[in-house]
Amino acid sequence: MPFDVNFNYYDTHDFHNNHDIIECLHHSESFSAIHCNVRSLSANIENLTTMLSELHFSFSVISLTEIKQKIDKEPILNLNIPGYNFVSQPSHSNAGGVGFFIKENLKYTIREDLSISEKLYEALWIEIESDQERNMLCGVIYRHPKGKLEPFFQYVNFSLQKIHREEKYCMISGDFNLDLLKF
Repeated sequence: MPFDVNFNYYDTHDFHNNHDIIECLHHSESFSAIHCNVRSLSANIENLTTMLSELHFSFSVISLTEIKQKIDKEPILNLNIPGYNFVSQPSHSNAGGVGFFIKENLKYTIREDLSISEKLYEALWIEIESDQERNMLCGVIYRHPKGKLEPFFQYVNFSLQKIHREEKYCMISGDFNLDLLKF
């Protein structure tokens, strides 16, 4: 598994003209991920699919925050992106909720022991199986803007300690609603 990582923000033009990204596009075996805060998946699924089609790249995992799927409501229907499976962790509130679109050819399991839905935050974890390398844990986390920091940090620390003991690759994405200039 290559360890070249890129955490920059790109518009479509910059994405297609970045040398590092172009190199990755030539390696079909590479793991790739993108994160989007969709602010309602049912309202913005068309915008998401349009953006993905403009990128002309099939990501391994698409992580999403603020999908606006509430625990006590019916699941969001008709959220199909061809070639992907959808899994989600609903929220206790009308905002929040997290999810993944996972490429159909990837073998994965939902990690219930790490996934959680609290009033202050939600997290969904999947484990992607690999025959050649260590398995990959992928997490998407959303902390509500007014959520208290201490319980959130306790959850993140607990999760990271458990993941560290398992010695697997790990990718964490999300919207933590943290102003890093204040830390």
